Amino acid sequence: LITADATASPLITSALAGDCIPSAVIGTITELNTEPIRTVNGVNETIPRFDRDEIARLYSSEDYEN
Repeated sequence: LITADATASPLITSALAGDCIPSAVIGTITELNTEPIRTVNGVNETIPRFDRDEIARLYSSEDYEN
């Protein structure tokens, strides 16, 4: 995941493609908002927040062995 100025995106994706590394532009940074929002097919949606991610849940589970 790379965060870069939008005008640099074509240069970055081209350079990665030159090294046979596939890449894609998946979004843009916008003004600060109190809730994280994503836009899908032109519709803004609030991104849900979770108390902890799935990796943390896995490592804290009783089934995980060190």
